[in-house]
Amino acid sequence: MTSLQKTRSGMEEQYQARLKRPRIVVGLGTCGIAAGGNKVMAAIKQEVADRKLDVDVDFTSCIGMCYAEPVVEIALPGSASVVYGGVYPDNVTKLIDGHLVNKTPVAEMAEVQIPGEATPYEGIPVMEEAGYYAKQVRSVTSRLGRTNPENIEDYIATGGYAALEKALSMDRLDIINEVKKSGIRGRGAGASPPGPSGSSCTTR
Repeated sequence: MTSLQKTRSGMEEQYQARLKRPRIVVGLGTCGIAAGGNKVMAAIKQEVADRKLDVDVDFTSCIGMCYAEPVVEIALPGSASVVYGGVYPDNVTKLIDGHLVNKTPVAEMAEVQIPGEATPYEGIPVMEEAGYYAKQVRSVTSRLGRTNPENIEDYIATGGYAALEKALSMDRLDIINEVKKSGIRGRGAGASPPGPSGSSCTTR
């Protein structure tokens, strides 16, 4: 357990350090790829390399805005990040010139912004308040757009395996009671709750 906690602490530091750097993140879920996301990623990498720009380029999963794919998020340290929709190779230069180099978001291409602790930009909807997201409460999907889905370090740094870590420190009956209290239901067996099944296993 101590080993996992140390590992998590180190990965959290690395993750937070990356968030303090300029970054461009391309949505490469299946919808993003189908809409041409890989070509957008290639164009961004080429532009960054040709101009020797100091920026991290990464990819993430679908953030739920399939209708706006390909989407690209640009974030500068201390400022709100902006998610752009309908990004294609022919408008990559426009985005990089405007937002990354001149530090001015390209408002006509912006879908939403994610201020975090920064001051929001005027004229761009805040993600949590935007029509599509306003009524959503994200739990399992809370990491969408925040991590590289192929990077286990990102997963661990953002709380991955925390439930397993907690379960390993609990008595098995306490785990079963926790499952019962949660009210979750199974997808199979007629959506029956898994708590009673767990209880019956302990008596056999």
